[in-house]
Amino acid sequence: MEALHDRLARAGVAAIEARISHLAHAQEVAAAMLQRQQVGAIVAARQTIVEGAVGMVEMALAALSEKQSVTLDDERKAAMVSNLLVGLCSDRAAQPVINTGPLYSLVSVMAERKSFLIRVDRALLDAVQRWANDDLRSLNGQIEFLLRCALRDDGRVARSDKRSEPSPDRRPDDGPGSG
Repeated sequence: MEALHDRLARAGVAAIEARISHLAHAQEVAAAMLQRQQVGAIVAARQTIVEGAVGMVEMALAALSEKQSVTLDDERKAAMVSNLLVGLCSDRAAQPVINTGPLYSLVSVMAERKSFLIRVDRALLDAVQRWANDDLRSLNGQIEFLLRCALRDDGRVARSDKRSEPSPDRRPDDGPGSG
């Protein structure tokens, strides 16, 4: 600033105040600064979302405990908290997930069955549920039935395997609306 003051003084001009009215950065620097600013905004927004989600999960656990409608052990509480937080904090729409096995595997009558989760389109799930209702099966039973039929029809299980055979009175293509 002193160099500028000396040059102006030679011309008989006194500089009382100086302000920057325009500041330009190279394109790369401006892009990096904008990205940093956006990241800061995203982090702040996510922090608010997570704080809200944690509050909702705490309220859900408190309500379940207060009403004593469901008794959850620590493992099930942790699973519920995890599922709720993922659903509430995700930036994508939640999809229904079907638990095709028992909730507590130790209580399972058929210990050789394996539990797993499956994500499926809601319309498809509704159609399979209607079909299961028509056949007086559970949704899990209907899904297992369909899988067995598909495996048998594709030759992936032996026909002599009795567990792979569907009931003779109903095949997957015999459902309502087929024909």
